[in-house]
Amino acid sequence: MSTFLVERRRRPLAEPDQAKREDAEQYRAEPAALLGRIKALDSVGDSAGALGMAQQSLARFPDEIKIAIETSRLAAQWEKWDLAFGALDGLSQPKADRPGVRMARAYVLERSENFEEARRIIDNLRNDYPNDPRVRRRHIESLLERGQFSEAEAAINAADNPDRLHRKLCEARFDWHGLLRTLRHRTSEQPDDLNARIATCGVLLRLLYQEVDSVIDFEKELRTEVAALARVSPRQRSQTLSTLIRVAVRNDSVSEVESLLREVPEDWRHRWVFQARAWLALRQGESIDDVRHTWEKQEDFHHVRELRPLTSGELSYCSPVEIPRNFDGIRLFSVVRNERWRIPWFLDYHRRIGVDHFFIVDNNSTDGTVELLLEQPDVFVFHTSESYSRARSGVVWINNLVTDFGRTGWNMYLDVDEALVFPGIEELGLRGLTEYMDERGHEVMAGFMIDMFAETSAVLDADGFESDFVGKYPNFDPAYRTSPIMNCPYVDTYGGIRRHQAASPRMTKTPLFKAGRNIRLLASSHIVTPAIVTDVSCALLHYKLTGDYSANFQTDVLEYSRTPSSRRRHIIYLDAIAESGGTLTGEMNEATRHFESWRTLEQLGLISSPPDFKVRIES
Repeated sequence: MSTFLVERRRRPLAEPDQAKREDAEQYRAEPAALLGRIKALDSVGDSAGALGMAQQSLARFPDEIKIAIETSRLAAQWEKWDLAFGALDGLSQPKADRPGVRMARAYVLERSENFEEARRIIDNLRNDYPNDPRVRRRHIESLLERGQFSEAEAAINAADNPDRLHRKLCEARFDWHGLLRTLRHRTSEQPDDLNARIATCGVLLRLLYQEVDSVIDFEKELRTEVAALARVSPRQRSQTLSTLIRVAVRNDSVSEVESLLREVPEDWRHRWVFQARAWLALRQGESIDDVRHTWEKQEDFHHVRELRPLTSGELSYCSPVEIPRNFDGIRLFSVVRNERWRIPWFLDYHRRIGVDHFFIVDNNSTDGTVELLLEQPDVFVFHTSESYSRARSGVVWINNLVTDFGRTGWNMYLDVDEALVFPGIEELGLRGLTEYMDERGHEVMAGFMIDMFAETSAVLDADGFESDFVGKYPNFDPAYRTSPIMNCPYVDTYGGIRRHQAASPRMTKTPLFKAGRNIRLLASSHIVTPAIVTDVSCALLHYKLTGDYSANFQTDVLEYSRTPSSRRRHIIYLDAIAESGGTLTGEMNEATRHFESWRTLEQLGLISSPPDFKVRIES
């Protein structure tokens, strides 16, 4: 029996008007109490519990704006689009037209990749409510998400309180140095601003991961900020735990992580709590099954977008031949879109090193890519017209294909502009490498991308293909920096020729993984679910900056085919290309190296292997 009904039965002697007033007050108070419970669950990281509570609350109060907005937001995070839109559609007029509801609808549209409709709603809001500070802030955030940096900066400068918005501008531009300056200014004026200090530590960590050349000053400043966080009051201590644990992981301090995790409240269900516990379990020698179990607990409370199942009809099989099941060989998975000019080289290169079968997802190519792939007897072709970005850069498709067809042997995931290199690749091939990994119980091989480039653009073959990327694009910048992280492969790498740009990307990859171990790709294989990493490292020769790469960036920007952050990065690259006269790689200099073989990378310390593996190579 509801509390509301119980309370009514306890007041039979109340005056009718008084009883009505009290009933109305309780009816108004109950949605607020429910909303508080929803937010309380969300604040401790229980996103699943918060969504369940929101659905129950919405069923009772379908016309309460705040409950509808909160339900819509949580449902969008779980990619439950019918619920996300339905919660807002259920509001009566004029509630449905209020600014907060319209902004909530724009948020759901953005999450579901309908950027044009979201943009239309936000632009209309800006016209309808030009003086509403919430609308102005949301409009600026929309401009930043689209990469319209000049317009956003002008709007920020005209805002009443531009400091926080200026931080968002720096984040959208990947301008971590600018953001650090802004935060330094804030903490100098407000030394007790805990949020600013936590944000400062986050930026310093990012710079220490990404910067290759000079990090000593950042190390010193981070130690100072961490010391300041350690002195906060007990009441504020919990707010600092996530940052302090990230710093301890980067310092590879097992004892510090263990000590900090003891301070985590028992009801916390944040992602980073499970990930930190899994990292600690691995470092303390627990079995990989226990590590996986600890990591996977987060899936009970959070939606991991890369791990969602396929929707009906999302992938369709195109090849005329039947796919062999339980094939104990080496499969390579990839996603392509208008890459015909690369396909023959990519297939031939990886066939030579030992790939048995290729599983390729074509994402609406129009240049003959599919027809070329269907001619290959060892290639199984799938088609999708769904959004590459919404599939988390195609990882959703690959994870589902690996689950269905990659249950035995070994699996690989590479983009078609990448070539795998590891110690002994010519001598041992993939067979020799996987035999070594099988003997030792190793499950994944980690490495990173090396951006390759040429002094001048290479000319394609007469039939429109590039048949020798390795020979024609032999140059690379060898400056890379690797640091510990919480998720497998437990290191992150940045650097190369693009480190000179503000939008220097994460270069880490895990291209090879054992089948049948429930190893799943996350963040475009920059990280994966927990696994035992082999002591043989690799590199992926990355031919992104080849051909007319400027035109490729322009296409990605216009088609909204990439994730918003990747799209903004390409906008920044295009600006840099325009400023430099048509190139992103700059002039050749004394730091530039020339790739000859895997030994080139080994001599530079970019790839490595243990002594017993070297014996196999030499024998």
